[in-house]
Amino acid sequence: KSDITKNFKWYEAFSSVKLPNKRQYQKAIEPPEDYWENISRVAAEAQKLRDYFKAPIGVNSWYRTPEFNSLPSTGGKPNSQHLTGLAVDLHPLFFISIKDFYRKAKEITAFKGFGIGKTFLHCDLREKETLWYY
Repeated sequence: KSDITKNFKWYEAFSSVKLPNKRQYQKAIEPPEDYWENISRVAAEAQKLRDYFKAPIGVNSWYRTPEFNSLPSTGGKPNSQHLTGLAVDLHPLFFISIKDFYRKAKEITAFKGFGIGKTFLHCDLREKETLWYY
């Protein structure tokens, strides 16, 4: 299970936890098996972006435990798509504006939910098209 796609690794989908006595977080909690199919679907869509740009794309957040999702720093909502592995926050590791990254994601993927941040793009597989700004 080390690779979900040719460029996205299984551990990138893990939820983060706060390290004891530090301000840092570490991806350490594997998603429950019930969400593995969701994560595979999201990875397939994210891979389309990776293939199109032929450049690395980082993962800020994918699956989240309810505890991690409720932290103010995540901005997570109680009904977040992250809770079931249906959302990923991506940051391109090459020069492109997040708005241009969003436009291409909307054009070539099945993602319907998007959130535009300063340095990342939230993408999810909800059924209704939605766009918001952080």
